Amino acid sequence: MAIKKLGLIYLGVLLIAASILYLFLSKEALLNIIIGFSTSALVVLASFKNYQDMVYKRLKVDNNIAELDNRDVIDKLEDPYNLYDEEEISKDLDLKETIKLEKELAKKNRRPLKEVAKDSAKAFSFIRILAYALFVFGFFYLLNNNILDLKYYLSVLIIPNIIAIIYLLWRK
Repeated sequence: MAIKKLGLIYLGVLLIAASILYLFLSKEALLNIIIGFSTSALVVLASFKNYQDMVYKRLKVDNNIAELDNRDVIDKLEDPYNLYDEEEISKDLDLKETIKLEKELAKKNRRPLKEVAKDSAKAFSFIRILAYALFVFGFFYLLNNNILDLKYYLSVLIIPNIIAIIYLLWRK
C-alpha cells in the first residue's frame, strides 16, 4: 500500500512540475526532466517493492521472529542489539593468539556459499532489473537524439529519493 501511495505522489509531482516547467523551459529540457525523474522514480519504487517482497518471504519462512531470539529479558534490556556475545577473549593474550582466536571465530560464523548465493539472488528481481533497464534506455534515448542536457537530467535524479525519504519520515 505504501508503494502505491508513493507512486501516486511521484505521479502528482511529475505532472505538477511538468505543467509548471512547460511554461519556462524548452521542450528538450522538459523531456530531460520527465525521463530523468520518471526512470529514477521507477528504480526507487522497484527497490522498495523488492525489499518488501524479501521481508514478507522472510516472515513467511520464520513464522515467528521472537522464537529466533532465545535470550532472557535481562539480556535483552542490557544488550538489545546483541553486541556482547557470551564468548569473551581473554585480555591477557598476546596479539598473535588474539588474531588466531578471532580467525577461528570468523571461520565458525562463516555462512556457506549456497546460502550466500540464495540470499544474493533475492536482491535481483525482474522488476528491479526492468527499472534499471528503463533508466539506461532513457539515458541513451536522450543521448542518441542529441537532446541530453546533463544539468537538467542529473539534477532531477535525486528528487525521487528525497521524496521517498520525506514520505517515510512523515509516515511514521
